[in-house]
Order: sequence, then C-alpha cells, then structure tokens
Amino acid sequence: MEIKTLEKQIENLSMEIVKETLKEIKEDDYTTDPHRVESWERFVTGLYATLNAEMRDIEKQYPFAWRILRQDKKSDKATDLEYDSTKEGQRRIELKHDLKSLERLSSSLKRTLDRINQERYNTKFQ
Repeated sequence: MEIKTLEKQIENLSMEIVKETLKEIKEDDYTTDPHRVESWERFVTGLYATLNAEMRDIEKQYPFAWRILRQDKKSDKATDLEYDSTKEGQRRIELKHDLKSLERLSSSLKRTLDRINQERYNTKFQ
C-alpha cells in the first residue's frame, strides 16, 4: 500500500482507534504471524508520515510566531517558553515525543520482521 493512501486512511481514524492499535502492537510478544507484524509496521509508518506532516506545518509557522512573540520579551528563552505555552507549541511538544516513540516502535517492528524471516530461512534449510 502506498504511503500517501495510508496517510489518508490514518487521518480519518479516531485517536481512540490509533491508541488501541498502538497498545495492541506494544503488548504483543511478536510471536504472531509475520503478515500481521508487516501490517503493523505499515500502520506505524503511515502514522509517522501523517504526524510528521502536521509537525512540518507547525514548524513552518514557528519562526513567524516566534518573531511576533519576541517583540514583547526580554530574552529568547522567555520567547520559547511563551511559544511552548500556546496551542501550537503544546502540539509541537506532543508531536516531537510521539514521532520519537514511533521511530523506536518502527525500528523494533523491523528488527522483529528480520528475526522472523531469519528464523524461517534457517528452518527452511535445516
């Protein structure tokens, strides 16, 4: 499935479904069917792409908002704190942590697929 198509499907999911799917992935012992692990890996990749696009849009607006906020502040740090307290700033913080978690989860799923494939390969030739 193409990433753009997957992104559109994920955008239409409720956050509850996303949270439940991620919980299911994290709680599985990865002894499941490799096709299911592949499906999860595609889901995580699509979710990452969707959230990363949102982060990109926030990051594009950041310099403009920061410059406006800086006019009333005495320091860069105070300006950063002011921005972080806005709706966009809070979402940027959430996305930063969510994206890092998804990177690690994706990496774990890829390693699991590699291990499953290696085990199947070794079993095939024994």
